Amino acid sequence: PRSTLFPYTTLFRSPYSEVQPPGFHQLMVNSVFTMHPPAHGPARQLVARRLTRGSVERFREPMAQVVLDLLHEAAGRQQVDFRRDVADQVMAAFWRVTLGWTEAESREICKLASASQLSNLLNPSPEQRREINDASGELTQRLDHAVQRGLAAGTHVILTELAADYAAMKPGTPGRPHALESLIGASLLDGL
Repeated sequence: PRSTLFPYTTLFRSPYSEVQPPGFHQLMVNSVFTMHPPAHGPARQLVARRLTRGSVERFREPMAQVVLDLLHEAAGRQQVDFRRDVADQVMAAFWRVTLGWTEAESREICKLASASQLSNLLNPSPEQRREINDASGELTQRLDHAVQRGLAAGTHVILTELAADYAAMKPGTPGRPHALESLIGASLLDGL
């Protein structure tokens, strides 16, 4: 029987997984949400500490302008899909502002994140599994690249703080991820 605790990983244990790129598996392996104790605590704190309300408060001013611009643009239309035209755009803009992604990059990453989700698929077909694996693999590559670039630039405060927190963790300690970029990227999935 399939596990009720970890349905995403059990859905991909199938003959089809042998011949597919391990995109979804890589995404889940690096996510704090699928880690077991004792690793999950330190890894989750590493990411969550920088995404608390107090931490993101410093982005209030640029995000307020983003929201106002999007609402102003939407107000000029006869019909508005609030989720697509406003909420999704605000979410993509948040990551653009905080992590330094380009507009096109943030849009594409958010699109891939949506395609990587299994939340509405209780029993995905082999074709759906392939599509999810492909999107997840592409998402992992894009996130790793974007985060590595941001870390190298050293101009994005959340990434700089995450790198400092990561460096302070003793190597080999349970919960210290093998790569900060992969942890950040996979853990942003729900936020995307």
